[in-house]
Amino acid sequence: MVKIIKMNDWVPVVNEGTNVEIGKETQNANEYWWIARQPDQSFTIRSMADGKYLDVDCGYTANGTNIHVYNKTDTDNQKFYFIATDNGYLIVPKIATASCLDVQGDGKDIGTNVHLWEQNGTMAQRFALCEYPNVPEFENIGTDFMATILKTSDWIT
Repeated sequence: MVKIIKMNDWVPVVNEGTNVEIGKETQNANEYWWIARQPDQSFTIRSMADGKYLDVDCGYTANGTNIHVYNKTDTDNQKFYFIATDNGYLIVPKIATASCLDVQGDGKDIGTNVHLWEQNGTMAQRFALCEYPNVPEFENIGTDFMATILKTSDWIT
């Protein structure tokens, strides 16, 4: 499980309902992502909040196309590559390898949108992947309820 962090401002990329945007660190499930390698060597990125997948809206490839979360489709608009740079990772969609995830206007405010943009070398496109192996599992048990499940061995008495 990882957090995707915008490098120059150290703010998390979150699943806010269905949109992907800059959020606030609150340790909620919407800040955490499960990354899984696919047979074609790309990766899927699944939100721990609702189990939906990072998705390039409608498979469009134009600058400004929204990045959101959507039910699993097994299509290329839900597959990504992580390209290491000197100052973080580019997150590049399989369907648009000359583009990458970009924080609109290089913003850092809560609610700033993440969209697709051609690679341009700016910090708006640089992300850290911070692994959190000991974070409790989040369990969605209905459409209106989210609970953190703790093992009894983790309890402090």
